[in-house]
Amino acid sequence: MQRTLVSPKVDSSSLNLNGALPDYVEGRNDNKTNTRLANLPRSTLVNRNIMVSGRRTSVRLEPEMWTALLDIARREGQTIHALATRVAETKKPETSLTAAIRVFCLAYYRTALGGG
Repeated sequence: MQRTLVSPKVDSSSLNLNGALPDYVEGRNDNKTNTRLANLPRSTLVNRNIMVSGRRTSVRLEPEMWTALLDIARREGQTIHALATRVAETKKPETSLTAAIRVFCLAYYRTALGGG
């Protein structure tokens, strides 16, 4: 015999929260609610899978950082994967790969401009 779980419908007005729940939790559907949802901050980070030392990993960077990394890879005649592997091998153990890639891009461009 297969059992089906059913969530009970809870009327938030009986909880006496004095409007503490946002409209979208209470199930209201009006323009004010839609505007609130539309104005929620959205992440500008782009998640991509790359290979680091032959293993797939996920990295979240701003689109500008992905562009910079691709530009550096082209200038150096390498793939993004090879650059990320190089960064991973030289970063401090307590530093995340994402942070190390950002610092690498910054240092690369500073050096190219003669400032680093």
